[in-house]
Amino acid sequence: MTENQEQPLNQEEYIHSLENALIFMCQTYKENFDTLFKLMKEEGNEAFWKYSTIQGSPNVFAVEALSKLKFQQPVHGFPCIRKEIERKRSNQGE
Repeated sequence: MTENQEQPLNQEEYIHSLENALIFMCQTYKENFDTLFKLMKEEGNEAFWKYSTIQGSPNVFAVEALSKLKFQQPVHGFPCIRKEIERKRSNQGE
């Protein structure tokens, strides 16, 4: 491996980081959805109607369930996870 190439992530750390990134995104989505819905009901704010919503009951239920899981600080952040995903995808074509 050359000096400029990064080591692949440890598989366990990579999966842990992906899981927690997903939990974080679901919690953020749910919190934004709930806040905008509350503002619409209580104050007539129309921002809720501009918020992209997840379609399909199975998807909505999955996001709801994931948003209730306890978030743990991932070993690797989003930039590192993105690089690892790109590395794995580029290796699939070889």
